[in-house]
Amino acid sequence: MAKTTKKLIALLLAIVMITTLVSPSNYNWSNAAETRGGDNYATETDALAMLADAAITGSLEDYITGATISNGSTEIYGTTRTDRPANAPLPVDPNDPTKTAGDVRVLLDIVFPEELVKDIRDSGEDAVFRYTMPDTIKFNDDILNQDIKDKDGSVIGKYSVINEVLIATIDHTAASIQNGMQLDANFGAWVNIDLSKSNEKNEVENKFSSKVAITTPVDFKPDLDVVKTASEGRVSDPDDGYVYFDYTVEVSSPHGTGKESLTFFDSLTNNVSGVVPEVTGLKVIKSDGTDCSSLLTYNSGSSSIEGTLTSLNPKESYKITYTVRNKVGDLAQDIVNLNQKNEVEAKNSKVDKKAETNKGFKYVKDGATDIKVSKSSEGVYADADNNQTTFRYKVVVSS
Repeated sequence: MAKTTKKLIALLLAIVMITTLVSPSNYNWSNAAETRGGDNYATETDALAMLADAAITGSLEDYITGATISNGSTEIYGTTRTDRPANAPLPVDPNDPTKTAGDVRVLLDIVFPEELVKDIRDSGEDAVFRYTMPDTIKFNDDILNQDIKDKDGSVIGKYSVINEVLIATIDHTAASIQNGMQLDANFGAWVNIDLSKSNEKNEVENKFSSKVAITTPVDFKPDLDVVKTASEGRVSDPDDGYVYFDYTVEVSSPHGTGKESLTFFDSLTNNVSGVVPEVTGLKVIKSDGTDCSSLLTYNSGSSSIEGTLTSLNPKESYKITYTVRNKVGDLAQDIVNLNQKNEVEAKNSKVDKKAETNKGFKYVKDGATDIKVSKSSEGVYADADNNQTTFRYKVVVSS
């Protein structure tokens, strides 16, 4: 086994001894550490000695100068390079909008300054660097012993990733290190980008270092959510004869509804003939605080709220609130079992969502009662010895 590989394995074992205290894994470290030349294994003593002997260590982030996110071929989703600019948005998994569809590859460009290169060369030991990807990026799998190459394609070291921590070792015997000149290098890995971290522009910002960041647009499809809630029925004033229900409709879009406006229609019905639902206090407030109440109106002829809402950008929403009152106090009956049903729909040619609520309320006129009493006989029993006759009755009081 090459000296660099042995040291990398020893380092990984050391990492496991430390990190398993807080992040245990079921990874088969014996297999990972097995040498190709036989059954020899790097020991814990070797690992600790390697960490103690490492002459040069540091954060790889300090030396990252550029990055490219692509499909590993012709589609470039974001890059710091100017010779091959980005030409496509990140594709979205149709079954999980938090994940990218297909393979995504990250390529990191690294520059080791001349002074550092000479220090590595003169130390006589391989240099060790640690790195953690931005929180928007996760490695697809743990990675073992992959190449780090200089700009001419020559291998100058290896990197591995365990539990999202990347460890790179730079071979002090590599020709590019022995030259003692500034060293340009790169390496790549297959990853998944967390699309749930997209911003209000449908973009994901990936910060690889304090100086290197790539903003990648995401090809989200238009979407829409509609949620409607209703309060329990209530009587505010026993003398006015009204039953009231309060409603809230949330119309929102995680990734935008497209350029088209939204047609809004909220139908209000009940089960009592001759009682027309009336809407009061209609308000429409956008998520940025704008009052858009003028966009919707109540149509008493069809007992509906109608209008056109302007399209929503990613993470925008409308909150629509109103109260429905039903005049039941003028009805002939003293007790009215009212059921209020509302159905709402918001749509354009790209999106279409519906929601509904059903609420009931028993209205009892002031001074009336809905208490019912029923009585039934359950038999007559004679006791001849005591000259007694017993009559048994059942009385049920209900409301």
